Amino acid sequence: MVDEHGLVKVLYFGLAKLAGSPESLEVSGMATVSLGQRPRTEGDAVVGTVAYMSPEQAEGRPVDTRSDILSFGIMLYEMTTGQRPFRGDSHLSILSATLREDPAPPRQLVAELLRRRR
Repeated sequence: MVDEHGLVKVLYFGLAKLAGSPESLEVSGMATVSLGQRPRTEGDAVVGTVAYMSPEQAEGRPVDTRSDILSFGIMLYEMTTGQRPFRGDSHLSILSATLREDPAPPRQLVAELLRRRR
């Protein structure tokens, strides 16, 4: 979202991790998470929004800030081209595309990106 001053606001944090050391944290005004409490998921489960996952996340491997940077890049690609870089008819086919395919260069999809601005 863009506010009245033209500043971009990130409104969805997905699977954000607690980075500080407060004693508790209110999550979305609905729940309080105590320090040391961890979300419970099944072992080897892949959790997240499939279209914005890094290959590491798609494979259930540990992720770090590089996965966040890639997810942000996927969002910028979609904003620039109007298409997601990794597509498929199901979650599994999108994950497969994420792991095996290179997205089309944005300049190939949007002619206006070919012009140089001076």
